[in-house]
Amino acid sequence: MFCFDTDTLAAALLADPPLHLVRRLATTPAEEQCTTSVALGELAYAAARNGDRDPISRLGELVAGATTVLAFDVQAAETYGSLRAHLETLGTRLDEPSLRVAAIAVANDLTLVTANARLYDRVPGLEIENWLEPDGAELEREHEEVVEPAVRVPPHVEGAVRHPGLVPSLEERARAAAGDDRAD
Repeated sequence: MFCFDTDTLAAALLADPPLHLVRRLATTPAEEQCTTSVALGELAYAAARNGDRDPISRLGELVAGATTVLAFDVQAAETYGSLRAHLETLGTRLDEPSLRVAAIAVANDLTLVTANARLYDRVPGLEIENWLEPDGAELEREHEEVVEPAVRVPPHVEGAVRHPGLVPSLEERARAAAGDDRAD
């Protein structure tokens, strides 16, 4: 099961979200998608701070339609305590919201979907995936969809293949210059 961090949810809420993220979300069954109340709180805070109500309403639509929201419950709290103590013994810290998200993901044996792998890589037992970076196959697919031939090769014309880069009047001049006196 996949747990979406704040950055992944924010990217999904963009007016023009990354195509590879949209594809990945569409191909992942809704019952395998979740997020945390902490991530939703961070998004609500950002929207309120900016005085923007639209992301909050879109967030509600997104969550209501396809995502389970996991709370910071007793199991997550216990995991949080041990993770925080462990990180402090290493002399490293994780900001409060991120540590709570990580605790929920670890407590529920979830893969955290985030672009902040560097932030979370010190959390033991946390699996991380980044859906905001397209993988090699996705890059190829996006490239194939975007790159189209500038000129389509027309079908055979009376046994001769027309050059796709020439318009008819230029084609006649090219034939004349090549000594080809055939008529069309």
